[in-house]
Amino acid sequence: MPLRDHREPHRSSTPLELLFDLCFAVSVAVLADLLFESVVHGHALDGAIKYALLFIPVWWTWMLFSWFATAFDNDDVTTRLLTLVVMGGALGLAASMPGAYENNYVSATLAYAAARVPLVILWVRGAKHHPAERTFSLRYARGIAATTALWLLLLLVPLPIRYVGYVVAILLDLSVPRWAVAGGKTQAFHVAHITERYGLFTLIVLGESLLAATIAMKGSFEHGVTVPLLLISAAVLVSAFAVWWMYFDYVDGRALMSNNRVAFQWGYGHLLVFAAIGAMGGGAQVAMEAYEKDHFGLGEQLAIGLPAAVCVAGLAWIRSLSKNAEWYVTTGRMISAVLIVVAAVVAGVGGPAATEVAVAGILILQAGAETVWRGLRLDEPSLVVQES
Repeated sequence: MPLRDHREPHRSSTPLELLFDLCFAVSVAVLADLLFESVVHGHALDGAIKYALLFIPVWWTWMLFSWFATAFDNDDVTTRLLTLVVMGGALGLAASMPGAYENNYVSATLAYAAARVPLVILWVRGAKHHPAERTFSLRYARGIAATTALWLLLLLVPLPIRYVGYVVAILLDLSVPRWAVAGGKTQAFHVAHITERYGLFTLIVLGESLLAATIAMKGSFEHGVTVPLLLISAAVLVSAFAVWWMYFDYVDGRALMSNNRVAFQWGYGHLLVFAAIGAMGGGAQVAMEAYEKDHFGLGEQLAIGLPAAVCVAGLAWIRSLSKNAEWYVTTGRMISAVLIVVAAVVAGVGGPAATEVAVAGILILQAGAETVWRGLRLDEPSLVVQES
């Protein structure tokens, strides 16, 4: 299992990585449904906090595997079988989310630990097969093992004190890669490959919005073509398309090459984007439920507007880290983020369909403005990182 050459041309995600990603499509769908249930039952704030806290372990499991896979050869039999165990833990984590929303964290913690143990073994194997990066690999293994033990020990701590421990565990988790990289001697990631991996996870979470759009359209047809539901469906689809447009027109993994600080900000900054896009799917479900129940208050309005606003703000932050970041793109996105929240509240008097349309309108205007500012430039190389 040699360290992969980060200069390897034309490297893309493997079929194993793509299969692995499907587990997280399930997790995002479950979390979006739970967020939706919380909002419609009047527990929007509590639901949003739990959504954020539970999304982090899902995202972090994907992160740990993806960064391992970009560093080492990931197609031998042992790696395949260990990846299978990680996938089982990830699905177990998804299945335990409803219990976690009810403050039962035992199953979720055990599933999370089950997904992490194989990663410890994988990093130990990396250290064994590549002595030059032994410190780098063992720091990853030790860090993951130590924080996994902490997650398990927290089950012995009573609530609500345990929540403080969870925050500490998350912060320690996030510090492991920085500690490991400090012990590395060479670049252990492939820029084009890891950029593609982040792009694929973006598509996974966007799929939740497409599913919500389909459900809205289905509901409309069942009721004899209901215009508000069709508008909600169209607006959700347009919103997802606008986010896709903004992300992939300007995603630039070359920020990873600037320095470690920028690289970590780029990688961790995606958490906001991923979580927000997933929550947009939950917001779409809220809009459909609000139309059917004829109840649309401030909580429902913010459930639609806030995720889109956080997503756009996150996209602005990620873009600002690139060496060739355009001030008008980052500034425009931040302004749009504020306008989305305002529009969601103001348009709320017109109902859920009007709110979804208003949010979608701002998103598509921002995407359109960026296209005009940037110019189509079809005869120039894409801004997506090119392999040398």
